[in-house]
Amino acid sequence: MKSKQFFWLIFFLSNFFVTAQNEFLKIELQAKPKELRRGEEGTLLIKIEPRDDLKVLLYPEFIICFEESRNFIFNKYFFTANELNVETETFNQIACLKFSEELSFPFQIGENAFLGTQILSGEIIYTVMFKDSWSVKTSQKFSLPLTILKERKAKK
Repeated sequence: MKSKQFFWLIFFLSNFFVTAQNEFLKIELQAKPKELRRGEEGTLLIKIEPRDDLKVLLYPEFIICFEESRNFIFNKYFFTANELNVETETFNQIACLKFSEELSFPFQIGENAFLGTQILSGEIIYTVMFKDSWSVKTSQKFSLPLTILKERKAKK
């Protein structure tokens, strides 16, 4: 009987921490255009909005990583805040990130990409500081479905 109670306690706590972790940042993704053909280029726009009661620290790291796949080709698969020219502000003499603009990432559809709806996915690795000055390093995954269409037939 005690093992069942222990199991439910662990299950509850793990779900609580996973849910709380995902609420640190609000991440909105948009692709332009939403439908692409093999070889075409598009742009991924990421809008990041931290919760009101915390700040995202510039250091030790802020990294956006994209999952490598044959469908979506980026010029590189990870980017730091410095590379992205994210604005900074100072809070309690600590450098924090200020996400006032959307982040833009050009990409191309691979020549051997699968057709249909494919998932562009990645992860943001960051450190948050709460108003009472304690901080935690965490990560948050993101994904966006995009449609890859057949190539246009050449007219004869």
